[in-house]
Amino acid sequence: MGIIAKIQYYSGEYEKADFLYKEIIAIYETEPDHAEVGIALNNLALLYLGSGDFKKAEQLFNKALVICEKLLDPEDPTVAVILNNLGLISFNLGENTKAERLYLKALNISEKTLGPEHPTIAMILNNLGLIYLDSDKYKMAEQVYKKALVINKNILGPEDVEVAKNLLNLASCYYKMGDNDQTKTLYIQALAIFENELEDDDPLLARARNNLAILYDDLGNDSKAEQLHLRALYAREKAVDPNLFDIAESLNNLGAFYIKIEKYIKAEKLLNRALKINIKLLGDEHIRVATAQGNLAFIYAQLGEYKKAQKYYENSFALYKKIFGSEHSEVSDMMINLALFYASQDNLTKAFQLTMQAQKINTKLIDYVTGFSSDKRKLNFLISKEKSLHLTLSFLFQPTLSHDLSVQKDILNVWLKRKGLILETQKKYHEALFYSDNKEISQAAMELSKIRSKLSKLVFSTLDQEDEGTYKNEIAQLENQKGELEATLSKLSKVFATEQKKSNVTCVKLAQTMPSNTVLVDFARISQFNFKNKNNDQIWLPDRYIAFIIHSGKGDEIDWIDLGPADDIDTAISAFRKMLAGANTDMTGEKVNNLNKLYTMIFQPLKSKIGNTKELFISPDGDLSLLPFEVLLNNYDKFLIEDYTFNCLSAGRDILGFGETIEKRNKSLIIGNPNFNINNEQKRTIINNLELKKHDGKSIAKRSKDIPSSSSWQSLPGTQDEVQAIHNIIGKDKAELFTGKKAMEETLMYWGVPKILHLATHGFFLENRPIDFKNNNVINRGFSLQEPTDQIISPSPISVDTENPLLRSGIVLAGANKILNTENDTISDGIVTSEEILGMNLRGTEMVVLSACDTGLGEVKNGEGVFGLRRAFTQAGAKSLVMSMWKVPDKETKELMVNFYSNIYKKGMNRSQALRQATLKQMQITKDRYKNKNPYFWGAFVFMGEPYL
Repeated sequence: MGIIAKIQYYSGEYEKADFLYKEIIAIYETEPDHAEVGIALNNLALLYLGSGDFKKAEQLFNKALVICEKLLDPEDPTVAVILNNLGLISFNLGENTKAERLYLKALNISEKTLGPEHPTIAMILNNLGLIYLDSDKYKMAEQVYKKALVINKNILGPEDVEVAKNLLNLASCYYKMGDNDQTKTLYIQALAIFENELEDDDPLLARARNNLAILYDDLGNDSKAEQLHLRALYAREKAVDPNLFDIAESLNNLGAFYIKIEKYIKAEKLLNRALKINIKLLGDEHIRVATAQGNLAFIYAQLGEYKKAQKYYENSFALYKKIFGSEHSEVSDMMINLALFYASQDNLTKAFQLTMQAQKINTKLIDYVTGFSSDKRKLNFLISKEKSLHLTLSFLFQPTLSHDLSVQKDILNVWLKRKGLILETQKKYHEALFYSDNKEISQAAMELSKIRSKLSKLVFSTLDQEDEGTYKNEIAQLENQKGELEATLSKLSKVFATEQKKSNVTCVKLAQTMPSNTVLVDFARISQFNFKNKNNDQIWLPDRYIAFIIHSGKGDEIDWIDLGPADDIDTAISAFRKMLAGANTDMTGEKVNNLNKLYTMIFQPLKSKIGNTKELFISPDGDLSLLPFEVLLNNYDKFLIEDYTFNCLSAGRDILGFGETIEKRNKSLIIGNPNFNINNEQKRTIINNLELKKHDGKSIAKRSKDIPSSSSWQSLPGTQDEVQAIHNIIGKDKAELFTGKKAMEETLMYWGVPKILHLATHGFFLENRPIDFKNNNVINRGFSLQEPTDQIISPSPISVDTENPLLRSGIVLAGANKILNTENDTISDGIVTSEEILGMNLRGTEMVVLSACDTGLGEVKNGEGVFGLRRAFTQAGAKSLVMSMWKVPDKETKELMVNFYSNIYKKGMNRSQALRQATLKQMQITKDRYKNKNPYFWGAFVFMGEPYL
């Protein structure tokens, strides 16, 4: 009976197989303690797994596991198979950590009982690879896929079909890593094996061609993509037993390809064929039907058949809502597509309504994703929602809506919630989960993360014939659990409660919270939707900068300004940065003109909206994040710092977190004038003599491959005087000072949570360009890259980079010259990257002062800020930050910093006012010393965060 049941299962006769397996179980259950019951339960569970009933399958697999572990050896291969199957269930339920644990246990048993090379081991490794891919652990996925490939090659030979399947898995890994060359090589190898071993109409061969076609499409090789799509379709249509599902897939993919290359007539024919097949196979209320109708709607809009387009868009939208419910990612995307269509037909009111509905859905979806997934996944998801965000902002440019205050407020509220969202969610979970001594808080945070993971799996899943009621009920249950856990965390954790308050920001709430007599200027770099576009000629216009203005206490009187083309402003900022690249003491006419130009472009348009208010909160975007507004020169040759106090913010909603109670903290920590030339043995001796909280003797983290291994960091004599003076100002009983040989990476990382952290040393930021060490007559606190060019230093699009940008910025501490030249990984190298800073606990640190070069720089990502030291210290928990925007001179920096601390501790100024007054004094010193007010010597430092602590 078991053999017959298996035959029926593999033949697709699931109901008959189900009946037989249940009969087998009933027979064997009359004989207690029979292992065959466990095996039959496992096979029955496979049926439920295949039908998508994961909960029922999990119950049966667990019963099977209990029986087989009891009656067989706990390390029997059958037990490993059941564990593997349970891993599949956990993966499908979004429980990747649990799935990984089950797979690893199954792998361990299989390697013990079957030896290191066996098809079962290769199968488990492939499943592990899928977990790692889904968790964005690409290197781990690559390792297990390679191991599985080697096993199958050794057992089956290099030309076996199973080897080709392994090659496809490895190719998918490289595809996600962005390595298109490796992806293509492996796809071609797999395709060659399939073509050798399989008939031309084999489904596996067709699928390989289909996947390779999609890759060529991505690479822009349209001729090869079209050829492979056509061959895949032809093979599927000519198969002895044609699979209509596969044919519909090929028709859809080829149709999508023709849409991309604007061959709409061909696309329309193919997609109509796919639609008919899908309706025949699946009925007229299926996701594939809804998708086909949406694609056809787009085609008809491009062909000018607007009535047809509207009909298909509305039908598709209605189906998406019926299938997925009203709050699914696919539904929000379809809302945006429909909104774009209405906008093209000048129905802007309807378009705006749909766009705002989509934004409400997206806010929830972003919350799900940012709550648990990796940076890459978060960034990629935000890319997918970027179009809808920019469309929302573009409505400001439409005369029929732009003067409507309610429209302006709705748009601003979307921007306030979205800007810098990844950083905020990282901070929230970083603090609540990892830095709480309260087990109840940690447990609740972990449970919330799991709930978000499950919700994300559900709302981003592609459904075939999912039970609609079950799906919606599960979403509702998870949403209720999520709400309860958030309420619990808000009661238990002040940090979490504050971050929740910030996530619910509106312009009215923000204005009510802002300190009196202040103005928030929130900048956005946006792509402007072309509402006049009718035939796909130019859907998006060049980027522009806009600025929102909110006055304290006046949330109902918000305003906005169009500052003009973003490229023009970025070009001017690039020229400004080039101007300050050298240490020339002159204040030339070119410098004056450049600073005047930036003032005219960026600040002058804001003046009438700002009014007489002199204290400004600035939340920059794009390359504006690299600009100290203080150094802009007005039409009366006055620098803006002479009239205004600027407080920089990552996002405007940060103001809602002001006044939060600071938790326990130590004294202040001051580190400066490191001895860059101490060796390993000297460093190890010092570490042993220092009483640091943790140190395991291992290297803390990796660094960028472009940080030179043979460098010569110059000593900074000014930093010794600086940190000694600051130590005296704060008070020796309230701060600890580490200099010379003791100014080590270990001191910074393991000393504890300081009230204030002051670092006076070299800083660096690498811009993916060769390093050029420069000598001039001014000692500065960093090393130089190539001179900035006349090209725009344009913000990077939000995307996955080949190297983590947080590895390309950092600070330099003791031993960097000696230890970088060795391969010893048992001691830190003295290079502290932003990535390492993320591992610190600065919860309770009121301020971090980075008295070094380039500490405010990093990789600019529109809408997400600067990925560098400023982001790392903020995410680690620091409430405020003082950072530099260029290479700062040693002597002038010492003077400015001493005055800054004197203003705080002797004159009682708040931190931003203290920095402003110190900067104004340094400006006067510069004028007396160099006979001009060149901002190179006084204007690099910017205050970011809460000033009133």
